[in-house]
Amino acid sequence: MYRYIYWRNFLLTIIGVFICTSCAQSIRTESQPGAIKGVLDLSNWDFNKQGVVHLSGEYEFYWLQHLFSRDFKKSKTPEISGFINVPDFWYGLESQGQKFTGSGYATYRLSILLKDKTPSLALKFLDMGTAFRVFIDGRQVLSVGQAGKTPETTIPQYSPQVVELQPVSNQIELIYHVANFHYSGGGAWEVVHLGEKGDIYKIREKRLTLDLILFGSILMIGLYHLGLFAIRKKDLSTLYFGIFCLIIAIRMLTTVERYLLNIIPGIDWELFVKTEYLSYYLAVPVFSLFMHSLFPKDIHKSVLSIIVIVGIGCSIIVVVASPKIFSRTLSMYQIFTFFCLGYGLLMIFISSLRKRPGAIVILVGFLVLSGTVVNDILDANQILQTGQFTHVGLFIFTFSQAFHLSSRFLAAFRTVEQQTKELSYTNQRYKMEIDERLQAELELLESEKRFRSLIETAPSVIICLSTDHSIIEFNPEAEKFYGRERAEVLGKDYFAIFLASEVWSDFETEMKKVISGIPTSGFENAVLLTDGREKTLSWNLKRLIDGKGQPFGIIAVGQDITQRKYAEEALRISEEKFSKAFRASPGPITISTFSEGRLIEVNQSFLEITGFLRGEVIGQTFLELNIWSASETYQKLLETLRKKQSVSNMELDFRMKSGELRTGLFSAEVIKLDNEKCVLMMANDITERNRLQEELARAQRLETAGRVAGQIAHDFNNLLNPLAAYPSLIKDELDSDDHNVIEMVDEMEIAAKKIAEINQQLLTLGRRGHYAMKLIDLNELLQEVVSSQSLPKGLKIRKELAQDLLKINGGGAQLTRIFLNLTNNANEAVNGVGTVILRTENVYLDEPLKGYKTIKRGEYVKLDIIDNGEGIAPDIIDKIFDPFFTTKKMDKMRGSGLGLSVVHSIIEDHNGYITVKSIWGEGTTFSVYFPIAREQEILVTAEKMNGGKENVLVVDDDPVQRKVARQLLSRLGYQVQTVSSGEIAVAFVQNNPQDLLILDMVMDGMDGTDTYKKILEFQSTQKAIILSGFALSERVKEALRLGAGSYISKPFTLDSLATAVRNELDRKTEEITL
Repeated sequence: MYRYIYWRNFLLTIIGVFICTSCAQSIRTESQPGAIKGVLDLSNWDFNKQGVVHLSGEYEFYWLQHLFSRDFKKSKTPEISGFINVPDFWYGLESQGQKFTGSGYATYRLSILLKDKTPSLALKFLDMGTAFRVFIDGRQVLSVGQAGKTPETTIPQYSPQVVELQPVSNQIELIYHVANFHYSGGGAWEVVHLGEKGDIYKIREKRLTLDLILFGSILMIGLYHLGLFAIRKKDLSTLYFGIFCLIIAIRMLTTVERYLLNIIPGIDWELFVKTEYLSYYLAVPVFSLFMHSLFPKDIHKSVLSIIVIVGIGCSIIVVVASPKIFSRTLSMYQIFTFFCLGYGLLMIFISSLRKRPGAIVILVGFLVLSGTVVNDILDANQILQTGQFTHVGLFIFTFSQAFHLSSRFLAAFRTVEQQTKELSYTNQRYKMEIDERLQAELELLESEKRFRSLIETAPSVIICLSTDHSIIEFNPEAEKFYGRERAEVLGKDYFAIFLASEVWSDFETEMKKVISGIPTSGFENAVLLTDGREKTLSWNLKRLIDGKGQPFGIIAVGQDITQRKYAEEALRISEEKFSKAFRASPGPITISTFSEGRLIEVNQSFLEITGFLRGEVIGQTFLELNIWSASETYQKLLETLRKKQSVSNMELDFRMKSGELRTGLFSAEVIKLDNEKCVLMMANDITERNRLQEELARAQRLETAGRVAGQIAHDFNNLLNPLAAYPSLIKDELDSDDHNVIEMVDEMEIAAKKIAEINQQLLTLGRRGHYAMKLIDLNELLQEVVSSQSLPKGLKIRKELAQDLLKINGGGAQLTRIFLNLTNNANEAVNGVGTVILRTENVYLDEPLKGYKTIKRGEYVKLDIIDNGEGIAPDIIDKIFDPFFTTKKMDKMRGSGLGLSVVHSIIEDHNGYITVKSIWGEGTTFSVYFPIAREQEILVTAEKMNGGKENVLVVDDDPVQRKVARQLLSRLGYQVQTVSSGEIAVAFVQNNPQDLLILDMVMDGMDGTDTYKKILEFQSTQKAIILSGFALSERVKEALRLGAGSYISKPFTLDSLATAVRNELDRKTEEITL
């Protein structure tokens, strides 16, 4: 057990250290770009997302020159010595036949390309060999030591630093002045990190934190083991290990972040370097002595002597020589270290095979240490660029040895303690044994009496069995339960009498466990009664011990749980049915707490309808999820539940995750779960049903109004035709001096146009009209209408039109009617003293508008018509779009009640929406939304047509219409004939070919389309024009598909008729095949 705990703690410690180390080393997560030919391209590097970058790669290198930014801006740029890889030493490199030595000075130059708007950055420097200055865009930002050009002017120094910078452009020029005359090798030998200021400081803080944690841990371990040696001087392993830990702790302060410089800021550079080297050179022989103290039989003394002599000899060189000399011994000593590591691994492996105590633990730690040492040697020689990890390996190894040594002492202490306890216990046991034997005999007699009384009066089934299943005790409750007398079953095999063969093994297994001393938690099995019935007992077994302490059987206590099992099975079936119904229900079902409305469970339908994920709703309240359209909604439901404990078919509005409001039919029941009052709620989404009902009701109203309006409009158009057409003829017959008569005729013509406009509204309301859709710039349409004379005089309009307004698809005349209607209403509201604002803009709709349950998401053109009049009363604002609803007095000869209803219908036909916002006494805003269209606009030009001499046949069942058409066409010079039906027209054209037919669409008998079909059977190139008091119906469209050139809506004028006739006569035709 202790070995398991020991290994578990040891492995957890190693894993923890590696995690901390990986966090401290986590500088980047993506592939790092490298400098090429003195340029590092970071234009695609995002410091915020991709992290810190290494300034590694090829730098421009200028040997024996200290150059500044201005030198590179001269017409004659400095001569480059070559490109040098950073990080690396310059010792041994060649350029243009010149071989660089370890001593000298040079300039490194790197251009860094950044992306635009780069945030505040920082550079992290460790050190360079052995003094350097840093310039950014020509400005010196850092100087460590004094980088001169001679040994006298150069002062070496180590000082890891962070430099902050704010890029002013997307290019940074980075220049290092590096000098070395005091060390065997020089150059930019450490990686420089560039990143966001916060990331750079975090890296430095993490490294310092890790180094200090490791330093403190190893220092405490070392002091602890020195203390152990002071107590017990016979064990030299604690002395060597304590000294080794102190040396390693000192080394951690002199490497990487070199925290010793923070502790002793003014320390001499040469002394610092000697301390760094000595912490390495002395660690190897001390460590070897420690290993020999652990495994003296495996590590040869001759090899140990060589290691100690070499380590002490190199250390003496470090003490007496200068850094420039003793630093040359580093490579040799690193090779020597490789030898020591290899030898140590071999000897420890042999020790583990020989099963020396602690050998496996030391082998694991030594493997980790060896790997990190090899890594750091390769990193120091620029073979790898993985960073320094020896301090981590040393900590893991140190910790493993601390575990090992501590376990040795702990084992010794535990042995002494255990032996002391055992001795004391043995003395007490001998003293009490005689008394206990006497007392036990008395208690045994008393126990047998109590046992007999207990089993005879116990309400449970109690039986005692021997190891061979024979019944040795059978209490009265067992007799009652089994229906057998005690004397009848004593000595018989319990299994054979009362157990079915298929459950023998279960009882046998539990019985063997109890006899063996293994505790059990009880079990259930079925038993057979004398009447053949089967019941279930829940058993608890205990073993019986004889006077010698040997088990001889069991005592079994059973409870009849037959009825409970029946109830549990019924409950399981019920819960299974509920669960299946809950999951499979097509409607949403929820279970929530009554007090808070906190959701405990929801079914899949609820998630699909509301759009939530299961993890987003469980544990949340309805109010937190913002499901109810208003808090009063849920309170209303709860109040009903409090009074009646149930709710049935309550219609409530709820909100989906997207924010869309929908309507549901809710039923709820108060239930109890784990003694907590809860609510089981079911719903059906009736949003679509309600919408269809509303649309059906409105469609029925509009259909009724439309049928009436359409028929009236058709009759009006026929009656209006003379009134609209004759003014032009009358004015031609009058002299120019008859001004009064001409003015009256003009008034007649204006009145006819107004009646025709009302008639067109009736047709629109009746859905008998279809629009000629085209691309429309709403701004241009508004400008045209505002600049025309259609708006009331004196109306003040302020235009706020978006310059980037997108085009829409629509009918120009219908959109003009919307604008005029809403603008006239606004003018009446301001009553000539206010201003009407016209505002357009592009908007994106993704939430329902007032008055609409759902909308189609997307881009729309929005038109606001705003007035500062008296506003609309709240009690009528919901009725203003109903047909024939009006607030205007009929004595003003206006107020048909069709205006806003027609507006609403036209907007619906354009797949748009209209909302109204009004504050009583302050004003009203009508907002109209049209879906955008991005197609190219096609411009079409039209020419005004003149009269002619061709033969024209007018077909109309109304004599007035025939007369008006004949007079107008004759005035234009055409040869006109008229007939009263389609049948007559077919016969007439067979004998009298015509250049053009003008056909009324609605006639008794054959209508215009059927008439045209018949004529095309024998005159396949016949030209025709369709007249109709209705709008562009399907029958009219069919005639146009057959070849009719155009369609004229009644009432028509001389100009409209002349243009249509001339266009059709001049149109080139092809033979039509029916």
